[in-house]
Amino acid sequence: MKQISNPLHKLSLTVVAVAIVIFSVQAIITNLVSPAETATALSITSITANSGSIDGGNLVTITGDFDIPHTPTDIVQISAGSHSLALTRDNQIFAWGNNFNGRLGDGTLVHRSTPVSVDMTGVLAGKNISRVFAANTYSLALSAEGRVYGWGDGENEQLGNSTNTLNNPFPVAVDTTGALAGKTITQISAGFSQVLALSSDGGLYAWGGIFSPSTPGSLGDGTWSSSNIPVAVDMSGVLSNRTITQISAGAWHSLALDDQGNVFAWGGNSLGQLGNGTNIDSNIPIAIDLSNVLASGETITSIAASRTASFALSNRGNLYAWGDNSSGQLGNVTNTDSNLPISAGNLGALTNRTIVQIFIGSSDYVIAQDYEGNFYTWGNGAFGQLGNGTIGQNSNIPVAVYSSSALAGRNITQVAAGSLHALVLDSTIWLTSPTEPQQSKSARPYTPSISNQINQQGRWKRL
Repeated sequence: MKQISNPLHKLSLTVVAVAIVIFSVQAIITNLVSPAETATALSITSITANSGSIDGGNLVTITGDFDIPHTPTDIVQISAGSHSLALTRDNQIFAWGNNFNGRLGDGTLVHRSTPVSVDMTGVLAGKNISRVFAANTYSLALSAEGRVYGWGDGENEQLGNSTNTLNNPFPVAVDTTGALAGKTITQISAGFSQVLALSSDGGLYAWGGIFSPSTPGSLGDGTWSSSNIPVAVDMSGVLSNRTITQISAGAWHSLALDDQGNVFAWGGNSLGQLGNGTNIDSNIPIAIDLSNVLASGETITSIAASRTASFALSNRGNLYAWGDNSSGQLGNVTNTDSNLPISAGNLGALTNRTIVQIFIGSSDYVIAQDYEGNFYTWGNGAFGQLGNGTIGQNSNIPVAVYSSSALAGRNITQVAAGSLHALVLDSTIWLTSPTEPQQSKSARPYTPSISNQINQQGRWKRL
């Protein structure tokens, strides 16, 4: 068997950044196998680019069957806000980008253009983290035991630890002495000002919610108050006897989906984001009527809240939306807000395409993936977050993401839509060498440079 060995290094997972805007580069995490490890080629059918610059920075593609074991630093999940997070197989959390208020969780307030480790010596010591969440100004982590932890901006009470501390550069534990006592959290959603949590017994909880000059009821507990500890969402009305399967938090409003495909909303409604035909806030959940847009037998299977708009995807791959449309994020060829659900994103480049997933950026843009794995975007394109080769141009109809760049031939397994940038996780196996970090925003997807924060760098030379 032929061995692919040092100085060639195998990448088992790759993060590709779509738009890089916060401070410098929203850098990178690429997983390099250490120089001592090898990948065994069971069979090789083709090799492209069998030589390259002595300085490295070249891409070689080897097609065939390989025996490539996973390594502890494989990335298993990514998340994007105004910064970026990555969770690895061996329970490490890496962060990079904007570090105002300590949202990178490394114990500093220093912005990072390369990944740093989130501190795991305090409340996260010994915890098995199952998911991480990058919000606009803070970060959250959910443990396998159903506990929630946070770091970064706590001024709006989003960390749920009974304080309003602005800077929290080390992780803290969300309070579990009140509403969350004895609860196992299975799902969380991090909004701009509030956090939603779903427990294993079907309970809904929320905390945070401060919005000056008033609080628009985004906690859904029947009050107009914020809370720096978790409170129970009112489930005595339209949510009574409902089994909630998904939650999503926007800037000042919240969404929930039940197992029958019914959608519920509460909180701020100044731009129609509650979708009930009014612009009146609600501090308790209300039901959203989609009967006028859904066909017979069509039902909602997933929901997503952006900053001030709401989205619902059906079992037939049709997308519906309501709320703010100032950046064209409703994708209906207009920039007119709607306080009722309308057909969204089902035209332009997405005409006759079946949408299977949507990802919502908090700065009013949408990423959609079709059945064939192609990506489309619309909405705010100020910083290149549409990935279509333009910067500073919004689009109120879907456009195709530039696919002949770094995304060409990639096996994308995850997408994370941040505030002004997006990340995708790639499981394609490929060999590469490090390049210098890019220092400007990008209108097209590109493969970020390789960091030495996770593993050692290497160069490749002729096979």
